[in-house]
Amino acid sequence: MFQSVLEQEVATTEARLRESLAGLDPDDIPAGEATRLFDGLDRIVRTATAARTLLARRVDDSLEWKHRGYRSAAEFMAARSGTSLGLP
Repeated sequence: MFQSVLEQEVATTEARLRESLAGLDPDDIPAGEATRLFDGLDRIVRTATAARTLLARRVDDSLEWKHRGYRSAAEFMAARSGTSLGLP
């Protein structure tokens, strides 16, 4: 299957992040470093969330959600991310 350079970079970044954090034991992290690590991980989450938001329209355009039996792209993305469409 063809993968674009961006798709390959995302897969590599995900693998590196998983590897880096695989043995994370919060008790082994000095308190001052914990805050910096938390901030860095928060920046990663915000960056990834922004990219996911930008891609949502293209996921809708793909119609993959329809072929997999979902009623909407939003329902499809919620199921894939383990969230729901319900409002609080």
